[in-house]
Order: sequence, then C-alpha cells, then structure tokens
Amino acid sequence: MKVIPTIDLKAGHVVRAVAGQRESYREIESQLIKGSDPITMGRAFVDQFGFRHAYVADLDAIEGADPAWETFVGLASCGLSLWIDAGLSDKGRIERICEFADDHPTVSGILFGLESVPNLELVTEGLSLAGSQRFIFSLDMKNGQPLARSKEWSTKAVANIAEEICEAGVQQMLLIDLATVGMHGGCGTDRLCRILHHKHPTVKFYAGGGIRNASDLETLAQHGCTAAVVSSSLHDGWLTKEDLEPYDLGG
Repeated sequence: MKVIPTIDLKAGHVVRAVAGQRESYREIESQLIKGSDPITMGRAFVDQFGFRHAYVADLDAIEGADPAWETFVGLASCGLSLWIDAGLSDKGRIERICEFADDHPTVSGILFGLESVPNLELVTEGLSLAGSQRFIFSLDMKNGQPLARSKEWSTKAVANIAEEICEAGVQQMLLIDLATVGMHGGCGTDRLCRILHHKHPTVKFYAGGGIRNASDLETLAQHGCTAAVVSSSLHDGWLTKEDLEPYDLGG
C-alpha cells in the first residue's frame, strides 16, 4: 500500500483541514516546518520522510478560483509526483488541467470530486480526456452521506454512487469522509473500502480522513486499500518515518 501526504492549499498557504469546515481552516502549525509555505512543506515531506508523491487539494480552486498553477510547479520541483484536486466542475477546466498535466508529467493523478462534478456524463468525458491512468474519482462524503453537487447523487447511498462510477470504467477511486478529516478519530471509510474491493478487485481504492497511526494504516491495507492519504498525523507526530517503513512512499 502507498502512503501519500496531503497538502491543503488556501490563499497560498498550507492549511489544517478540520472536519470539512473550510470557513474555519487556518494556516498549518506543524512539527515539520516553521510557517505554512507549501514549497517548504513539500521539501520537508521529501527530506524528512522520503515521500515522492503528494495529494494537493486546491481549496480555492474547488470554490471556483483559478488553480494555483505556480504552486503545483513548485511542489513538483521538490521531487514530488502530484495528485491534484482543482475543482473540476466543467469541461473547460478539465481541458486546462489535462493540458497542464500533459506539459508537466509529474502530475500523475487528476481528481474528479463528487462535490464538484455535476453529473455522470462529465465523469465519462473527463475519463476520456484524462485517461484511466490519471483519472481518480473522489467519493466525497460527510458523516457517511454523499457530499455531492448533483441533486441526483445527493439522494443516493455512497455505495450506489461508487457502483455507478465503477460501471463507467473508472479504475481509481478515493474514499474520503470530510467529517473525519483532522479529527484523529480513525478513518471512517475502511469498511466501505473492503466492500468495494471485494466487488471490484481490479479497481484501485484509496482512503483518507482521520488516519491516526500505524495501526490505522495496517487496517486499511488489510481491507484492500491501495493507498492511504494522510495529513494531521504527520504534522502532529502521530506517524513517524519508522511507522512508514513498511509502505510505498513513491521512491
């Protein structure tokens, strides 16, 4: 299983995500660096842990602003391969991020979030544009319920949405419950990951939100997760370099 650190970007800073309450996110206070500069954080992930991948959630872009292109380039220059979530809500933005990824091969994953994508049609179109190797669907939840832009999806069970996405041909899916993010309460999507992995063994399922320690990582690996995305546990010292030795850090 891979372990991938998360960088939540807002107004040019790394912020601490807590329970999906974005209006209250504040600049990160971390044991890893002084300040909240994203490039400095990227270097710390590489130098202190040996990470070679990072998941970048551009919170301003998710809210509709232009993506932080220069920051993406700076993070890649640290030696990181990037998964980028930049709020892909229409074809124009999908085309722009795909063009950026074509020009910057360090972009290995393009996130299509349930909270941003308006319908299944755009998922299939995005899959065609991004390609199955880069397309990652983010099954966004809050307290186990879909966090969906689409009214149709907002009334469905998350497991049923996942089935639709798998049937559309998506080969990579991130399961993340924002209510657990930054709460140090454990990952709330491990059971869903196990169920989906059993039904779709060729699909890669990733999990994030609330991962505390080595025990949580072991549980996710046992449940069939191909990758775990982590954040607060790194900044607070709950996950150490030694804890991560059994896992693929992308090196």
